[in-house]
Amino acid sequence: MSEADIAISAEDDFDYEARPRFTAKRIVMVVGAVVVLYAAYLGIKRGPAIDAVSEGGVTYDPISFHMLGGYNPTRWGEVSETDSIDDAIPETVRKLDGRPIVIQGYMMPIVTEEGRAQEFLLMRSMKSCCYGRPPKLNEIIYVKMEGEGADYKHERLTIVYGEIEVGEKLLGKKLAKTLYRMKGIGARPAG
Repeated sequence: MSEADIAISAEDDFDYEARPRFTAKRIVMVVGAVVVLYAAYLGIKRGPAIDAVSEGGVTYDPISFHMLGGYNPTRWGEVSETDSIDDAIPETVRKLDGRPIVIQGYMMPIVTEEGRAQEFLLMRSMKSCCYGRPPKLNEIIYVKMEGEGADYKHERLTIVYGEIEVGEKLLGKKLAKTLYRMKGIGARPAG
């Protein structure tokens, strides 16, 4: 059998009448699926809305990583000790410095005691860990909890509230450069 015979036999097997037809119902279903997928994408990108938290006479205003990460300062490893990225922080984000805020993200514990995280990185996404792309500096908040710390569960979306500090700073003995730090007052599972 020659290549021409194979090509002809392949065409002969195709049933043109059995092709799916574009009906109004199918078009509506496809458009509906696209809308649902896009809404899910936005939910993942921005995260579900969270409410303000009031504790001890203080109201913690909700913010999101969509707001904190809405500009491109640089990625981990692309900044030397002498580079300053403070100028890249937008004024809307700078105004958060010293304010009580509540935000949700994923915890990566640094210091734990009895299953509770005393210090951790709060990240926009679990994919910006060891398996995904390196996170941007503005997609991470270094959190140091007051009191007994935060209950840690792997890959659980967590709501954290406290006072945020905005601006470039080296942690420890030049351990890491950070843009956001938080004095954590409380934390709880999202949802």
